[in-house]
Amino acid sequence: MKSILIVALFALVASSAQAGDTSDQNRPNVLWIMLDDCRAGALSCYGEPWADTPNMDAVAERGVLFETAVVQNMVCSPSRNSFLTGQYCHQLHHMAMGWKPPAEPPRYLPEDETDIQIDFPASLRSVGMQPLNVGKRWNKQWWVDIPFEKPPKFDPPGEGMGHYPEVNLPDHGWRIGGTTTTPAKDLKPARLTDAALRKLDDLIGSPNSWFLRVSYSAPHVPIVCPPEYMIDPESVRLPYPSEEELEGRPQFVADQLSQYSGTLELTRDQIQIARGTYYGMVRMVDDYVGRLVKKLEAEGQLENTLIVITGDHGLQMGEHGMHKKRNFYEQTVKVPFIMSLPSRLPKGKVVREQVETIDMMPTLLELIGADYPKEIPGNSLMPLIEGKTDTWRPVVFSEIDQARSFYPELRVDSGRRIMVRTKDWKMIYFRDSRVEDPDGALYDLKSDPNETNNLFGDEAYASIREELASMVDRWDSGHYWRPDLQTQ
Repeated sequence: MKSILIVALFALVASSAQAGDTSDQNRPNVLWIMLDDCRAGALSCYGEPWADTPNMDAVAERGVLFETAVVQNMVCSPSRNSFLTGQYCHQLHHMAMGWKPPAEPPRYLPEDETDIQIDFPASLRSVGMQPLNVGKRWNKQWWVDIPFEKPPKFDPPGEGMGHYPEVNLPDHGWRIGGTTTTPAKDLKPARLTDAALRKLDDLIGSPNSWFLRVSYSAPHVPIVCPPEYMIDPESVRLPYPSEEELEGRPQFVADQLSQYSGTLELTRDQIQIARGTYYGMVRMVDDYVGRLVKKLEAEGQLENTLIVITGDHGLQMGEHGMHKKRNFYEQTVKVPFIMSLPSRLPKGKVVREQVETIDMMPTLLELIGADYPKEIPGNSLMPLIEGKTDTWRPVVFSEIDQARSFYPELRVDSGRRIMVRTKDWKMIYFRDSRVEDPDGALYDLKSDPNETNNLFGDEAYASIREELASMVDRWDSGHYWRPDLQTQ
C-alpha cells in the first residue's frame, strides 16, 4: 500500500451532488451526544424491553439507526480517536489506555507504512465551525471546552422503597450498582446539560452554523442513579453463563479478564441490582438528551441540526461472568449509532448492514459540506443511508494491546488481541509475536448469538478459522475495504 502522510485535513466544500445544499446559510448545525460505556441495548430502540429511553428513541424515529455499529477498540481514548480520525487504532499507534512499557512499543503497521495524521477541527473551522465540547474530552488542543459546575460526591444509597444497596466489583472495588440520595439535579449529567443549554442560547443566536459535542461520562463507573430512575432489577432478563460456557472460554478471558472484572463472586441479586442501575443511569441521561432536543425544537433549529448519538464502547453486565470492558463480546463492541437531520436524512430508517465507527467522521463531514481524504479507511455512510447500495463492509475489526493496559493482571501473557466479525462469524485471538498461544474464540453468530459455544478448537471449523485469519492478514497489511472496490 502506498505510504501517505496527511499533516492536516484542509476541508473543502463538497459539491451539492455529494452533500446537498451546504452553503453557509444552509449548512446544518451539529449536536453530537456521546455516552461513555454505553452498549447498544441500553437504548430501548435497540430492542431490550426493560430499557427506557423515549427521547433518544424519538431521535432515531426522525432519522437513521445503525443496527450493528462496531467500535475499533473497547477502551475510551483509543476508540474515540478512531471515531474522529476515520482510522484504525494500529494506524494511530493508540492501542490501549494506561501503562507505557519502558521499551519501545511494537510497530503495528508494515515498515513501509507512514503514520497518518488528520486534523478534524481544522476541517470544521474551514467551513466556519468551531468544535465546542461539554463534558468528557480527549486531545485537549482539539476542543474549546465549555465549563460546568463540578458535581458533589455521591451520597449514600438510602433506605426504603426504591432504594438499593451499593454493589462493588470484588477485585478493584468499582461501584457498579445501587441508588443514591443525591438529587438528580446535582449529578454530573444534569450539570453538563445545564452548561450545554446555556451555550445553545449563544449558538442559536449566532448567524453561523455550530458544532457542539455533549459527552456524558455516564453510564461509566461509578454506576449510580437516584431511585426515581432505577429500572426494576427483576425486569432485566439478561442471560447468565452456563458451566459449559465458562469451561469453553479462552484462557485470557477465564483468568486475566475475570480477575480484572469478574462477577462470579457476586450474588445474582447483586448482579441484577447492577443491571437495573446501569439501565437507570442511561434512562437519566435520556431525560437530559430530551431537554437538549426540546430546546432545538422550541428555537426552530431541529430541522437543520444533525444530531448524532453514539457510545464510545459498550459494557458487560455479568452475561459471560464479567463486568466492564476490554473484551470482544457483542455487548462490548456494539454501540448505539443514530443520526438525525430531518432536512437531509430519511426518517425511521434502520440500517442492518454492519458498519464501523470509523465511518462516522467521513459521514458527518460530507453532511456539513466538508471534504476528507479518501485514503483513510473510514467511509461516508451516505450511499448506504440513501439506498444507493444495499451492501457494506463484509467484515469489521476491533483490536487492543492488552500488554499496555493500566491493570497489571491484563499484562500477563498478553499482547495485541484482535476481533474479526462477519455477519455470521466472529473470531478473537492473539496476533502478536510476544504471545505464543493465539488463545482463540470462534462463535457462530447465526446459531449462537449469545456467544456461549467456543468453536475455535474444533477441527470441523478449521476452514472458517483460516478464512477469517486471511481477512485479518489482508486488513493488517493495509488493504482496507472500500465501497468503490467492494473488496476487503
